[in-house]
Amino acid sequence: MRGLLVELARPDDNDYEAIAQWVAPAGRVASFTGDFVTFTTAEDIRTSHRNGTFRLLVLRRLADGEPIGWVRTDNEGPGCVEVGGGIREDLWEQGYGVDGAVAVLHYLFRNRNMRRVQVRTAVFNQRMLTLLSWAGFVFEGILRQTKYLDGEWHDDTIWSMLRNEYRDVFLPKVTAINKRFAPRGQVPSSEYEQARRVLAEHLRSPGTVSALATFLDANPAPPAEAASPEHNGHRTLARHG
Repeated sequence: MRGLLVELARPDDNDYEAIAQWVAPAGRVASFTGDFVTFTTAEDIRTSHRNGTFRLLVLRRLADGEPIGWVRTDNEGPGCVEVGGGIREDLWEQGYGVDGAVAVLHYLFRNRNMRRVQVRTAVFNQRMLTLLSWAGFVFEGILRQTKYLDGEWHDDTIWSMLRNEYRDVFLPKVTAINKRFAPRGQVPSSEYEQARRVLAEHLRSPGTVSALATFLDANPAPPAEAASPEHNGHRTLARHG
């Protein structure tokens, strides 16, 4: 799935190394995302991704293919997922976060058929709080004193977006800002129409063999009962009388 500036991609070995550096304990990225608190090496992250503890996608810059961030998803039940992630610190405030968020929501609701996407972020994460509010996420509550930073415990917030909110709130909002934010299907609408025409023409062709035709041939309709002359006469009189 592509945005205007980034695309979502599967991680490779170099990406695991980059993510491990971005979320190093001394970095600001780790402080704001809260991801990988217990994972400190590239191998830890790689193993957790591959064994399904969480799933990772890398944000690659379209201009040069360079990895600039990541998206982590955790299943929270059928059709539900929690999302985390981050952008490389030197690229903050350049539009990559918004573009990545748009691409992620398109991917989760359109490609993975999610019905609920939730996000947790600390009360001190001003950028993420602004993004969630702008995107139309619904604030659900506060998780008290779950984030530790600068010698103090801080509250976490939890937000969610449902499938109908993605369709009725988020999509109109982002496409009003830029029509290029509209999701692009894997198959163009013209190809859907062409494919239906091909199928219809095939089914109409004389001698076409199909499961439906085979079933109908094996189960012919019963012959219509012949109407009696008396009944035909009544019907004729009724029609002409």
